[in-house]
Amino acid sequence: MKKENLKALSLIEVSFAVALVGIIAVSMVMVLSRGHMHLYDARMQTVACFLAQEEMEIRSNWANKGFSAPAAQVAGYPEFDREVTVEAFDPCRVDIIAGPFCPYANLDVVTVVVSWDGKDGAPRDVTMRSFISNF
Repeated sequence: MKKENLKALSLIEVSFAVALVGIIAVSMVMVLSRGHMHLYDARMQTVACFLAQEEMEIRSNWANKGFSAPAAQVAGYPEFDREVTVEAFDPCRVDIIAGPFCPYANLDVVTVVVSWDGKDGAPRDVTMRSFISNF
């Protein structure tokens, strides 16, 4: 009877291969879940920008100095809150723009803040600010 030289994988080689495949699989799941979280945050930020722009367009048609709407839930979007403020522009304030803007003293500043809770529970917001002439 001839002895055949059979080659097979040892238990150590098989366990090493299984561990390597497991590490790769866990890494891929972590990358995909993080990517999903970033896609969710990007989607929410895009919707928040659209909601802020919508309110900004509504307010640009009429200026009402001193108008302030506290943060309230946006109709049709229960995960978002929107706050609106219209105030007289003070040309001496430098936190609104960089530098004095004295020739345009009859402007109103409209500020819209849309906020929501991120997937990780951290509060997020989008702030949009614009000027409206008050002639």
